[in-house]
Amino acid sequence: MLGGGGGMLGGGMSPEELQQKMRDDAEFAAQMNEQAAKYEEVMQSPEMQAAAKQQAAQMAELGEKLKDHPDFKQFFQDVKQGGQEAMMRYWKDDDFVRKFGRAMQEHQAQKAKDAEQFFEVENIFDAAKAGDVEAIEDFAATGVDLNEKGEDGRSAMHLAVAYGRMDALRALIKAGGNYDAKDPGKNTVLMYAVGYGRKDCTLALLEAGASAAAQNDKGMNALQLAMADERNPLASDQEVLDALKSAVDAAPAFSDV
Repeated sequence: MLGGGGGMLGGGMSPEELQQKMRDDAEFAAQMNEQAAKYEEVMQSPEMQAAAKQQAAQMAELGEKLKDHPDFKQFFQDVKQGGQEAMMRYWKDDDFVRKFGRAMQEHQAQKAKDAEQFFEVENIFDAAKAGDVEAIEDFAATGVDLNEKGEDGRSAMHLAVAYGRMDALRALIKAGGNYDAKDPGKNTVLMYAVGYGRKDCTLALLEAGASAAAQNDKGMNALQLAMADERNPLASDQEVLDALKSAVDAAPAFSDV
């Protein structure tokens, strides 16, 4: 477990410095190899596979909508031809990432609004999925357990993040929901926010006090998950990485949830 001063091995080093350190220090090299193996194991987990599939589906849907937009037309053409390598070039452009992030949030918000027109809310889980803030407030006022786990072992807050319902997440936090609740794989709500690449959810949870040092059953914390896959937009978002690192460093020794 990470303590107060803990963090990623090799943090702050350039790739060249990291390679030299591994050549000079056998123990450090062994630790880095072990960490790399953990990353690979995490990437094969059902949670990360599900997140990757959802992100791919969202990208395809968004691409269909924005393929002729003047700000994104070239991006989708380049990605279609150059694949992952072309995409990563765009992810290094901060202005493009911000612009694309706003477009994706607007797209998700519209989808949520459309879904609410025909989605029947029967319980706290439905409310979280639909982003129905009024229903969440009503459930909270009548004493419904906001931290109840569904059949899949996830809380309403997990679902709010998974479905990209930022307003629902804020409502659950405000109502006293447990943002450090874990699913069967010991993944916290913050880990879901990181895994799904949701910057707004990640920052909101950190602001609320969610534990960044907690570890899942793979031994990974939220910062490590954010950096585990270069396809995750948060892996190159310095604001998020700095916030996660600060939260991990500030955690008490042997901190876990």
